[in-house]
This record gives sequence, C-alpha cells and structure tokens, in this order.
Amino acid sequence: QIIAPKQIALATGRPLVLLPQTYGPFSRATSRRVARKFLAAARLAYARDEDSYVRLQELLGDRFDPARHRLGVDLAFGLKPKAPAKLDPSVAHALGDDSSERVGLNMSGLIANRPQDAAARFGLDCDYRALMLGLVSWFLENTDARLLLIPHVHAPRGHYESDLDAAVTLVESLPGQYASAARERITILKEPLDACELKWLIARCHWFCGTRMHSTIAGISSGVPTAALAYSLKTSGVFKTCEVGESVIDLRRVHEDAALESLMHLWRHRTSTASTLAGVLPGVRALAARQMDEIADCAKQDWSIEGAVQC
Repeated sequence: QIIAPKQIALATGRPLVLLPQTYGPFSRATSRRVARKFLAAARLAYARDEDSYVRLQELLGDRFDPARHRLGVDLAFGLKPKAPAKLDPSVAHALGDDSSERVGLNMSGLIANRPQDAAARFGLDCDYRALMLGLVSWFLENTDARLLLIPHVHAPRGHYESDLDAAVTLVESLPGQYASAARERITILKEPLDACELKWLIARCHWFCGTRMHSTIAGISSGVPTAALAYSLKTSGVFKTCEVGESVIDLRRVHEDAALESLMHLWRHRTSTASTLAGVLPGVRALAARQMDEIADCAKQDWSIEGAVQC
C-alpha cells in the first residue's frame, strides 16, 4: 500500500514528490534499502523536522542531494482554519463564555479504548486512562477553567479508534465528587468537524493538550500553548521545529504520576510557551508557504514519460 503508488509514479515517468513526513527509524536492512531507493529517485523529498532530516541524510549517504532533499514543515502548519457553519449549542456556549480560560483536550481512542493492546503495540510505560482522569480531575479541583473535549479522529462509535468514545468514557469515569463541576464546566464536541474546522476550534483554547499529533499541530500552529502526549518519535521533532520540544511528554518513558506533574507545569507556564510560539511561528509559516510554492512549481513542469524508470 505504501510502496506501490511510488513505483507506479516512477514507472510512468512522473515526478515523485514526498511531502513533509517523518523518515524512519527503519529497523530492517530491507526497509532501509527500499526507503533509500525511493528517496534517491524522488524529484523532491521533504523531512518535516530536523531529527528526521538527519535520518534522511543518513539513509541516502552519498546520494543525498540538497537541491531535492529538503527540510520542511508539516503541511498542517499551512492549513487555513475555518469556522463551522453550525456548532452544537453547548459548544457555542463554551466558546462564548469568557469568564474563565478554555482548556482543550484531545483524548486518543487508539490509546484509550484498548489500553492493553496500545501498551503492547507502542511500548507505553504510562496508564493513559489514569493520566487523563487525573488531569481532568485536577483542573476541576484546582482551577475554574472550562474544559472542551475535542475528538480529532471521527471513527464510528464503538470502533477502537473513536476519540469520541474515549472522551465520553473519560467523563463517565470521573469520581462522584466532580459530577456537579463536570456538568457545568465540561463540554464534549460530538459532531464531526473537518480538519480546518477543528483547527479553528482548537485555536480558541487558551491551553491545549492532545494525543493525536495533528491535533497538537493545530494548537501550536495557531499559537496556542500546547502539550503533546506522544507515543512515537514523530511528535518531538515537530515541536522542536517551533522551539517547544519540552512540551512533549513521551508516554513510552514516563509513568502517569510524572506525566501529570509535567502537564501541570506546562499549564502554569503557558504564557511563556505562548510567547515562544509568537516569536517562532512567522518563520515556520513562511517555510510552509515556500515549500508549497516549490511543490506547485514542480507540478507545473512539462514532464515526459520518455524517461520512465522501471522498478
């Protein structure tokens, strides 16, 4: 599924462009060999962060060409936010209430709904459900913030990837002493919004904590101080692009108690994080625009099938 479209492009003489992504790590020699083949043949290949760019250069070795192999940023940095045509009244009310800060939370169904499977698959060292329960309980007990739970993957209800199922289960699991506060201060986004609409919504939070990587990119690319709960190497590099690498908590390396302490620290220092993002984002957005121009220019060139590469 991953390799065949690239083979078709090369076999028909069409330019192969690899959009900004994470490369590796490839644990098997055959995987490294195949990756090197397509990277070397690509007309353009972008890494979305410095760490991945180093791996890209290591994979290519003497076939690395800085004119074609470039450092870029995730395409989501250039995504334009769009206000939804209609919002559920409860969500609209939460957005219209300026009496307290809004905290956005994205809980991943992939990690929460089958916790044992997720722990084995990703090597997690953290009880994710307990962490999220502790975080929401802490906010209800120690702040007056309004909590907005934002699913980012709209799998059908009952599917193991459903972020909405994870959010609903989280609220239902809150201890009884928080029931009243939860009814008043927690809102769950239940209607499916597209990526532009979700970015618009996340941008209206004063602080955001997400597990789905692209939910967190929606946060940092909008200048919202954002904490990321990561379960792979991808997230760290993207956050380092915006000089906020310390805002990533790796669930593979910390227990839930330590993770919760880190989240509380990031909440308390949200103003400093927002200031860092404000200084860095203009350059990141300019890079996002420039790489799109490069990709568009590549697509406009008159490519012939005469030089088809047989795979």
